[in-house]
Amino acid sequence: MDAHIQNIGWASNYRLGQVVGTEGIKSRLEAYRINSNPYTPSITYRSHVQKIGWQNYVHTNDISGTTGRSLRLEALQINIGSNIGGKVYYRCHLEQIGWTDWHGNNAVCGTVGQHRRLEAFVLTILLF
Repeated sequence: MDAHIQNIGWASNYRLGQVVGTEGIKSRLEAYRINSNPYTPSITYRSHVQKIGWQNYVHTNDISGTTGRSLRLEALQINIGSNIGGKVYYRCHLEQIGWTDWHGNNAVCGTVGQHRRLEAFVLTILLF
């Protein structure tokens, strides 16, 4: 996975289970990309972006969010294809809240309408 972070730019090569983004330095996550590999199933995901709202779903290897506009991500949804035997689980680190509970397939992680920055997330995939 790759992430575009305020004042840092693109950070690459995050792995499943790692924190994508930052904690404790008040930097917003602005965009991310979930990369495919032979062990990663087809995943769709979308972001709720400051001043834009919900974006359309994108597929593995595509960017969700914005770059060069200084807009924060506020929430995200991640979904594994229904033809794949498995589930995705993810949690988010939010401004003034900290870590959320774990969310599963396509649940909203983050806030909508509260103007809070999403600072980081962790993604894991369970295949059956």
